[in-house]
Amino acid sequence: MRRPRAHSLPESDTTVRTASPQDASAPLARSQARAAVAALRKHGVRPPGRLLDLCAGLGRQARSLAEAGYRPLGVDIRHDDEIRAAWTATSRRRSQPHFLAADARALPLRGPFDAVLLLHNSLSLFHTNDDAMAVLREIRRVIAPRGVLLIDNVCRRLWQEIAAGRYADGISEDGLWQMIWLPGRNVFALRYAENVRADRPRPGRGEVLYRAWSLDELELLCRLTGWSLQPQSLRQGLLVARPQE
Repeated sequence: MRRPRAHSLPESDTTVRTASPQDASAPLARSQARAAVAALRKHGVRPPGRLLDLCAGLGRQARSLAEAGYRPLGVDIRHDDEIRAAWTATSRRRSQPHFLAADARALPLRGPFDAVLLLHNSLSLFHTNDDAMAVLREIRRVIAPRGVLLIDNVCRRLWQEIAAGRYADGISEDGLWQMIWLPGRNVFALRYAENVRADRPRPGRGEVLYRAWSLDELELLCRLTGWSLQPQSLRQGLLVARPQE
């Protein structure tokens, strides 16, 4: 799981927020970029294909994709000083992905993109069916007719960890992680290291909230928004979807 950084919680806990760009370490971003490149090549998307990297954060993954010969556009709803500085520094490099501050539910783009990437637990930041479907519909609108959508299979890893009892009392066996669920909902906050507090069993102000999507839910959302999940990807680290014909 990714390490969340504190954000101010709005009045409604269903408001969509992108994860902090610091959530994904550089090694994790590079590892996911390598896996994404392998999946893209396997499904026929080769450099210099045009890519859309949603919830791009600091742009580490977009940089790796650009270095692999692709033409990525990174999109993130946040555009604070930290992200602007990172994007500006990236623009001075030889491999230059482009970046745009925008909401994934209402993209100011036309496309077409050869592939769209929704990685680093980004889909988990959209808590409601309506928000998740809005994102998937927007991706469907801007992707090429034979384009590829990659979503990291966080639901498979998460539910495996829960079923294995890793969070039986809310805290992992090594004491480094704490999962705190909202009462009656499959939405949770995740605390790490010094932020673990057994005496605080409810998410507090300033904590990022995640939706624990199941594979069945994702398959249904995809069908309703014009996507076909590739069956062979359901047991892999990356889910692969194509537009329905």
